[in-house]
Amino acid sequence: MANEKYKRHSAMIDPDDTVILLIDHQSGLFQTVKDLEQEELRGNVVALAKLARLLNLPVITTASALDGPNGPLIPEIGEILPEAV
Repeated sequence: MANEKYKRHSAMIDPDDTVILLIDHQSGLFQTVKDLEQEELRGNVVALAKLARLLNLPVITTASALDGPNGPLIPEIGEILPEAV
């Protein structure tokens, strides 16, 4: 039988079983995004990172070829979430 707490709040995110995954938020890749301005994209990523920090959610980051053309993760991620994996 399903947990009563889950039944009441099934549409909400449960911080006990949530993780934030930030995929390839690398400075070089920001240049390739064309459907919104880089400043808005960066602001959205920063807001998500701050929300994860505020809610004490674990964060996993991914990056491809940090020393290649994609570059490192944007520095704001490391500044806001130094413990991110």
